[in-house]
Amino acid sequence: MEVPNTVEPAPERKQHPWMLLVYFIGIFIFAKVIGMIFMAMEGSPSLAGFAKLNQMIHESLDVTRHRDDSIVTVFSLFLTTLLVIPIGWVYTYTKKKAGFDPALVQTLIVMAMVVCGMMMLIQDQFSRALALVGVVSAVRFRTNLRDPKDAVYLLVSIGIGMGAGLQVYRVALWMTIVMCIVFLVLSKYQIGESPAGEANFLDSKPNKDKKDKKDKKDKKDKKDKKKKNKDAGESEVGEVPATRLGGIADSLVDTEKGVERPNTLLVLEAVDSESAIGYISHALGALEIPWHLVTVTPGDGFTTLEYMLRLDDGESAANFAASIETACGNSVRSVTVQPIEATV
Repeated sequence: MEVPNTVEPAPERKQHPWMLLVYFIGIFIFAKVIGMIFMAMEGSPSLAGFAKLNQMIHESLDVTRHRDDSIVTVFSLFLTTLLVIPIGWVYTYTKKKAGFDPALVQTLIVMAMVVCGMMMLIQDQFSRALALVGVVSAVRFRTNLRDPKDAVYLLVSIGIGMGAGLQVYRVALWMTIVMCIVFLVLSKYQIGESPAGEANFLDSKPNKDKKDKKDKKDKKDKKDKKKKNKDAGESEVGEVPATRLGGIADSLVDTEKGVERPNTLLVLEAVDSESAIGYISHALGALEIPWHLVTVTPGDGFTTLEYMLRLDDGESAANFAASIETACGNSVRSVTVQPIEATV
């Protein structure tokens, strides 16, 4: 006999943005009350033996100094935000083909502001710098960046924050302008990038044992298919891509990261390959479908793009191909979808 579950789920607690405003107003009122108390305590004979408390009260009541520090702090943080936002724009523009990480864009802006505040706290005091090193070393960062260039964007963000925090605003400004130009030039002329082709395939790093096993299996499959094609009067050329794609699909499996084997091959003949790659990346990202760009093969008036992805079992391949063709518009002239057979 089953016992019914009578425990009701806890109601979801809603959080409103205006609560943050109320919180800061409360802090402001609290600071005013503390200031009035300090004014009443200043110069009291009963506090003659409390040197540090007297010093704290005296510094807290130094209104002119506090206003000056507040203005400089707010101005430095605001300027840091203005200077690092173009770096985020350039990052999204130069990474639109391969796909960018939205979390990294936000990290670039927040990182610069945090570094700016830290540099204003440290200033030129060596003891504070050592204390900051100890605090940061206690925090363990385990973020893996897909592209080494992403680390460069983070370093530029840190440099802008350091320049604004040290009030060297001209250096931070010129760093923003020059680095934006450099990133755009590198992206425009594709300096240092490999030629398009199957060599650009990402995350295809099988270990030696797996590669040897796959090679032996491919040789065996070739012999069997050659024999079948010979009996049927067919050529061997048409069967080789299926074996090649099956081996590539096997190499993408990563159980540690939860990457499953692709089961679908998406082939597009793109008239405008750059636009098509951007449209496809956006469309697949919106559908939350894991995908890999396999090959980019230039042709006569068009470019063949091959994607490996994993569709749900109940999803129609025809409907998926139609949605991709609609998303790409006039940038592609044909879209085909075919299953990737599982290797034995």
